Amino acid sequence: MKALLQKTLRYCWQGTLLFVAFVGLYLAGAVVGAIITTGTHKPQTINQSTDNGITIYITSNGVHTNIVLPTQHAVKNWQKCLPLTTLKKYAQYPYISFGWGDKDFFLQSTHHNSPRFITILKATFVPSPSLMHLSFYRTINPHLLNTYPLVISSAQYQALVRYILASFALTPEQKFRWVAKGYGNHDLFFRAKGRYHLFNTCNNWTNRGLKKMGINTGVWTPFEQGVLYNLK
Repeated sequence: MKALLQKTLRYCWQGTLLFVAFVGLYLAGAVVGAIITTGTHKPQTINQSTDNGITIYITSNGVHTNIVLPTQHAVKNWQKCLPLTTLKKYAQYPYISFGWGDKDFFLQSTHHNSPRFITILKATFVPSPSLMHLSFYRTINPHLLNTYPLVISSAQYQALVRYILASFALTPEQKFRWVAKGYGNHDLFFRAKGRYHLFNTCNNWTNRGLKKMGINTGVWTPFEQGVLYNLK
């Protein structure tokens, strides 16, 4: 009995050391992934802009990052992708925000609820279905904390539009597929492609969007700090 207990304790200790080592390597990888950059275009702010580029925004709530775009533009009119009921309600909103993430985590976070612990574990360690979170805004204040305006070219915006559209599970008519209401009166969830997990987070999704535009950003950024590091 004593030998069995010692063996069990040894396995528990070894498991704990492995877990701590994994967490340490993961965090170290996130830091290194933010510092090592890819892309040739330095992020250009409104104050630095010298032409008539397109202004977009990267925003963060402290954990999750989003890409905010003009709802209507010559390059892309996002209203054409909205279901009719959504379009009727938000037709007058000039800005639309896109944020990709874990389906169960999103849905369990609505109505001021907190996701269950098992949901957090599942989202972290098991590849899980995803959703796209859309929010609609009448104005955007570029001076707010964790709001980063970027000025991009038409070619860059076209690349970003292709990337975002490829993240949706669209209808045959190229419309977004509505799933559920959001956290308030100005946001909704739509069906998305891709699986969420520890190495493919919401912030990785935002960062890939920056990469598609050739913007200088980290090679791997699972946390919002990594996305914002090269925008500051």
